[in-house]
Amino acid sequence: MGTGYISIAIFILFCCFHFGNAADPVLSWTAWTDSVGNTANENSDVVWAPIPLPDNTSYKLGAIEYDSRGLEPLYNFAKAFINGAVFPYGVSWGVIDKIINGTLINDVTENYLDYVKEFAGYGALIVIGFLFIFLFPLIGMCFCCCRCCCNNCGGAMKQKPEDADNHCKRRTFAVILFVLITFIVAGMICVYISNDQMTDTVTTFDSTASNALDDLVTFIDIFVYQIKHVALANFNFTKDVIYRDLDSIGYIVGIPVRSTLKTSGGVDTALDSAFGLASKVDTIALALIDLNISISHLQSNATTLESAVNQLGTDIRTDITACGVYCTGAPDVSELNVTIDANA
Repeated sequence: MGTGYISIAIFILFCCFHFGNAADPVLSWTAWTDSVGNTANENSDVVWAPIPLPDNTSYKLGAIEYDSRGLEPLYNFAKAFINGAVFPYGVSWGVIDKIINGTLINDVTENYLDYVKEFAGYGALIVIGFLFIFLFPLIGMCFCCCRCCCNNCGGAMKQKPEDADNHCKRRTFAVILFVLITFIVAGMICVYISNDQMTDTVTTFDSTASNALDDLVTFIDIFVYQIKHVALANFNFTKDVIYRDLDSIGYIVGIPVRSTLKTSGGVDTALDSAFGLASKVDTIALALIDLNISISHLQSNATTLESAVNQLGTDIRTDITACGVYCTGAPDVSELNVTIDANA
C-alpha cells in the first residue's frame, strides 16, 4: 500500500511539473493560401475565392428586350383584369388535384363559400360568354324577322318633317358615331400592332431557340467545370487546412481546454494543492526516515536490555544457590525472565 501511494504521488508531481512549466504550443503557420486564392487564418476561418469560369466562355442569347410599341397600358389593363377578375387567388392547381383524387365534391360541400369567392370571376365570364353565344344571335334574328317579315324594324321607314330640322339630334348622333368609329379604329390598330409583334417573334424564333440551346450547353459545361473546381481545388484546400489543424492540435485544442479548465474547472487551485502536498510529502518522508532509524535503535537497545535483565536474573539465582542456608528468605527471582518484542 505504501509503495502504491508513493507511485501516485510521484506521477502527480511529474504531471504538475511537466504541464505547468512546458511552453505553449504554436501554429505551424498562421495563414494558408492556395493557388486559386482560397485563404484560411489562424482560427481556420476559410475565405473562398470566386469560382472561376472557363476561358472564352460567353452566352449568345443575352438579355431579351421587349418593345411593347406603345401598347403597354393596354397589356397592363388586360393582365390586371385577368389577374383580378379571373384569377384573384392564382391558378387553382389544387382543384385539379382534387378532381384527379375524386375528393372535389366533398370539399365543395364543406367549403362552398371559399369556392364561391375563388371562382366568382370564372362564373361572371361564363355568364357573359353565354350571353354572347345565345342572346346576341337571338336578338339579331328578331331584328331580321321584324325587318324582313314586318318591314318595321327600327320604327316606321319614313322621316317626319320635324326630324329634318332637328340639327342638334343629328350632331349628337354624329358625335356618338365618330366616337364609336374611333374606338373601333383604335382596336384595329392595336390588333395590327399585336399581329406585327407576333410576326417578328415568329420570324426570330428559330435563331432565339438555337441560341438558347447553345447557351444551355454552355451552362452545362460551366457547371461541370465549376463542380470539378469545387471537388478538386476547394476540397484539397480544405484537406490541407484540416491537416494543418491536426499538426497544431495543441494550439487549437490544448490552449482553449487549459484556459477553460483554469477558469471553470479550478485546475489552478488543484495544482497549488498538489504542489503544497508535494512539499508536505517531502517533510513526511524525512520524518519517516528518522522514525525508521529510531525504531532500529530501539530494537537494538531492547535486545540489549532483554539480555542484561535475563543475565542479571541468572546471576542472582546462582548467588542464592551458592549461599545455601544463609540466604534463606531471599526473594524469589525464578520468574525474572524478560521478553521484549520491539516489532510489536
